[in-house]
Amino acid sequence: MRQGKIYYYLILKFIFLVLLFFNTQSISSQEICDNGIDDDGNGLIDLNDPGCQCHFQADTNLLLNPSFETFKHCKTYPTWPYLNFDNIDPWRFGVNNYNQGEFYWRFSCSEDSERAVLAMPGITVQNGSGFVWLIENQGTNYNENTSQKGYIGQCLQSPLRKGIKYTITFYTGQFVFNAYPFRLAIFGNNNCDAAPIDKAGMLGSMLGCPTHFSGWVQLGANTKLIYTNGAWTQIKIDFVPPEDINVIEIGPDCTGVAQRIDFLLDNFQLAETKDFHLQYIQPITGTPCTGGYSLQAPTIPNATFQWFKNGIALVGQKYTTLTIPDSIAAGTYQVRMITSSGCQLSEPYEVLMSPLLQIKIPKDTFVCANDTLQLGKNNGGISYTWRGLTDTIVNLYNSGSYFITASDTLGCKSNYTVQVSSQNCKLCDVYLPSGFTPNGDGLNDIFKGSSHCPIAEYHLVIYNRWGKSIFESTKINEGWNGILNGQLAETGAYVYKVSYKNSNTENTLKIVSGTVVLIR
Repeated sequence: MRQGKIYYYLILKFIFLVLLFFNTQSISSQEICDNGIDDDGNGLIDLNDPGCQCHFQADTNLLLNPSFETFKHCKTYPTWPYLNFDNIDPWRFGVNNYNQGEFYWRFSCSEDSERAVLAMPGITVQNGSGFVWLIENQGTNYNENTSQKGYIGQCLQSPLRKGIKYTITFYTGQFVFNAYPFRLAIFGNNNCDAAPIDKAGMLGSMLGCPTHFSGWVQLGANTKLIYTNGAWTQIKIDFVPPEDINVIEIGPDCTGVAQRIDFLLDNFQLAETKDFHLQYIQPITGTPCTGGYSLQAPTIPNATFQWFKNGIALVGQKYTTLTIPDSIAAGTYQVRMITSSGCQLSEPYEVLMSPLLQIKIPKDTFVCANDTLQLGKNNGGISYTWRGLTDTIVNLYNSGSYFITASDTLGCKSNYTVQVSSQNCKLCDVYLPSGFTPNGDGLNDIFKGSSHCPIAEYHLVIYNRWGKSIFESTKINEGWNGILNGQLAETGAYVYKVSYKNSNTENTLKIVSGTVVLIR
């Protein structure tokens, strides 16, 4: 029996050492956290890389045994049926994996240490000597209601109060194998005896998310996929309980992403958000409706600053204020502050930009007889109101004066007064001459298009007799002067193709082909 176990561990050790070798070979260098470059080649840039974290700390903790240091005894193997589900009191393994009780490990326990080193070579415990290893074992035939999903939770010494903002932080990691991105969530119930926390230790057929059981609600989840890249990564989740909560569970979210995930958890902290040392960016100027954003970093004496957008450094932006051009403003901003005592990272500040800032409606325009004039853009959650009508695009059929109000989902509004006249839109076609005489006399020297109406998306191409393109233009007032490769082009016929759109009334391109004769 003992010999069989030794062979098993030797095989396991060989497999994971091979995996570790390839894992370490894929990292070419260490990530530099403020240059906007993926230095270590893992696909994660700057703050998105676990190696670039600043860590959060609170003055209080509502959880007992937060790093799993207190335990009753070293485990005995095998653990089935659930011999160790309550070994780290007051924590309990909840919902649903038939061997969840096996996945509390300690390096101070000889067999735990042996197994941990084999399964996760090179790992160090984030804090102390204990940690929890959980599994979301979904497989290929995934069903959110029947999937094995492992959780860890405890009954709280005092309840979380409805309407109060709380923050939970903890460390997670994936080491060597199953390095998939994943999401974690926190769930709550007001009844400490409620499933899926199973104090009897028989988890049996309890599968799926905690919210599949009576009284459980999801309190919050990390908003981005977690990429740990073989390092302990601190996760922070803010939430406001919809009711008083007496018991929590932490584990996979319920989004239904089908894959088998192994992940480690350690060093939990739960407190009111006000008890964490969080830093906040303040806006100086700018609103979603007007743009023109300037942001102010938190006041930290003797700190150096670096601004980030969507986790990627804004190289050179190392000042306490940041002014953002409207064209690139939309996104999530943070500022990192480094002092002699370490680094702090501000809470994310989301800059929103109204899509109304991109709307252009002319003061004067025209509608073609028996046609429809369309104004505005049909996107971005914009709605238009005019003459008692509301729609996602403005359709006008007659001449007259129109007062138009555009609104978006951010509460922004813009008003436009448009004077519309009626025209014979045959005049709006693009006309090109059948011939031209580039002889320098100032008459018909340039072959180009003309129109009585504003033209958009214009494209003229001229071809020689062998079908080769010899001239192109995207401007209607720009044409061909009969010069080819610095020489006078031969007289004769040339084929052209022009595509264009009337910028006021047309939504599709018109394409016209023809022949022009060059005469000298």
